[in-house]
Amino acid sequence: MSKNSKTTIRKNDFTPEIETSISDFDSADIKKNAKIFKELKETNKIILEQNQGFSILIDILRNVSKSLDLDKILKKILDKLIGLVEFDAGAIYLVENHKIYLKASKNIDEHLAKDEIEKGAGKHSFITQVAKSKKSLYIRDLKDIKRKGIFSKAGFKTLFLVPLKTDGKIVGVIKLGSKKILDISEGKKKFLETVGREITVAIENAELLEGINRQRGQLESIQNSMRDGLMVFDKNKVILDYNKAAEEMFEIKKDIRGISAEEWVKHSLKYTKYDVKIEGDPFKVFEEVVSKKKISRIRTEVTKKGTPYNIFDLIISPILDSDKNVIGVLANFRDFTKLEKQKREIAEQTEKWLAVFNNVADGIAVLDQNFKFVSVNPALEKLLGIKWKALIGKECGKILDPRFPDGIPVCTECPVKKANFGERIVTYKNILIKSKVGESWVKISASPIRNKFSNEIFGIVLTIRDMSKEKEIEEAKNEFISMASHELRTPLTAMKGFLSMLLKGDFGPLEEKQLYLAEKVARSTERMVNLVEDLLDTSRIESKRIILKTLPIDPTKIIEAVVANLALKASEKQISIMIKNSTDIPLVLVDKERLHQILYNLIDNAIKYSFPLAKVTISFKKEKEILIINIKDTGVGISKEEKEKLFKKFSRIYNPLSIQTGGTGLGLFIVKNLIEAHGGEIWVKSRIGKGTTFSFSLPQAKQLSFIKE
Repeated sequence: MSKNSKTTIRKNDFTPEIETSISDFDSADIKKNAKIFKELKETNKIILEQNQGFSILIDILRNVSKSLDLDKILKKILDKLIGLVEFDAGAIYLVENHKIYLKASKNIDEHLAKDEIEKGAGKHSFITQVAKSKKSLYIRDLKDIKRKGIFSKAGFKTLFLVPLKTDGKIVGVIKLGSKKILDISEGKKKFLETVGREITVAIENAELLEGINRQRGQLESIQNSMRDGLMVFDKNKVILDYNKAAEEMFEIKKDIRGISAEEWVKHSLKYTKYDVKIEGDPFKVFEEVVSKKKISRIRTEVTKKGTPYNIFDLIISPILDSDKNVIGVLANFRDFTKLEKQKREIAEQTEKWLAVFNNVADGIAVLDQNFKFVSVNPALEKLLGIKWKALIGKECGKILDPRFPDGIPVCTECPVKKANFGERIVTYKNILIKSKVGESWVKISASPIRNKFSNEIFGIVLTIRDMSKEKEIEEAKNEFISMASHELRTPLTAMKGFLSMLLKGDFGPLEEKQLYLAEKVARSTERMVNLVEDLLDTSRIESKRIILKTLPIDPTKIIEAVVANLALKASEKQISIMIKNSTDIPLVLVDKERLHQILYNLIDNAIKYSFPLAKVTISFKKEKEILIINIKDTGVGISKEEKEKLFKKFSRIYNPLSIQTGGTGLGLFIVKNLIEAHGGEIWVKSRIGKGTTFSFSLPQAKQLSFIKE
């Protein structure tokens, strides 16, 4: 104010109280005290602003206490603040995870308020400045600021920003704007900062409520997702709450909150679909839980028309406060119906297993993973002549000492160990064991016991079948076959010789009809001789009496000889036989006669089981120390099921051609055993209607390779 300026005092510049005081002064006093009157005016104005501000503050506090809905609170606060000191617009921004976002706005385009952050000066914006400094910012006239921002472009001139903070932590910013220049007093600034603190309280309370509601929602979700039924009681046995699982377990048809446990149990059909029966005295148990602060467990049944329907395991637990005082009781109902059913089924299965275990003729033992006896049945006690008590905990190998027919211990290829390593069933036949009751020939089978869920092996079942009688019968049968074959061989050999002489004309010429009949008898005799030879070979194989005279042999010579012998038979069906890649074939270490027998059998089968005009191909393959010979036909093929029994004794496959050809089912059994006796292997590949390939390996005579006879 300049020295020459005059102070003009208007009546309505003062409150009635001040006007009354002025009337007591004369004009001279007024002039002398003009400065004092102006200060009174200023003071009066501040008081009026403070009264108005406190009125708004009280209203804000009332809103905060009435509601914890943050959106509603912030909008009401903005409504009140906009009217203070003639602000035109405002916005409230919140800070979360170092990011600022718009929460509420008044009299300003929401997009414009967002643009202040997203498209404005970014980290250099007024909002960011206040958030970082945690101090209020007053801009009287935006034209004096170089960085005017989006609000300036929207016509705003005065801005006032207040930080929302608590314990040094910034939670948001209030931004108020006016389209005309406003002078904001220090008192108003302090008031707005006070409002900011109250808004901070509102935000904290709202966030607290949101957290509580979220946790409560999560707790309710957990409770309702639990398969166990939960019921909460007060100390007087009154039901306070229960979850969805409990509602479904008992099929509650009428809300039971607020009624006593006694009422619910005694008149359960009034509230639920089923009758509830709890064993013993559940209310006494309840009282013990409250008084002794201990957890109790009792069985609960739900019956339907007097018949047990569901079985529950009931766990009653005290609910304690922070001072370990009982404030309630939690009842946890777990449905054990399926478990009880499974227990009954397991008990029934156990009874059945024990009935079989104790009465089966085979000896059975259960071993642990250290191959020690855990359990044995009466049949095994009898077989070994040892009581089960003396067997438990002993290692099976030391007790049984099983051996192969050649005396080699079975434990070198232990079936129990193989089973323990995961092989499904391991079986050895013709095993000799010695016990207190003497020697016994047995068949031993071992299979792993697996955990149903983890598939881990935790034991082995050992089955021992006494084969002594069967072995005696088998030996007697083999002896009979051997004896009968020898007895038949002599006259058959004589018949074969005389028939040969007869057909050659050694006894004079034969008429056509006589020649036809003689040839027919000769073929039948030849079949009989072959059958006898097969029976003798089978007897030798089973009694381990096969003797091989192995020499380095050129296999192509043998094959050529066999093909020549079968040429007539092949030509009758117009079947061609081809030998492929027969050059540079190494010598093999074999019995010449037995190799001839093996090749004759396989090539003869290829012809027999092929249709007319088919092809039979013989090929070779060299691999390290062995030679593989393949005999391939384009015949009827063999099914997967037939392949499994192909090399068994007296086993025949059935197809349209096998009915015509006949046979004993011993040929491939002999072939397999002869090849294995030479240290080789035989295998087959086949497709129905496409043909079959028999392949077998023989050891090379390496020291004499490629030396021909």
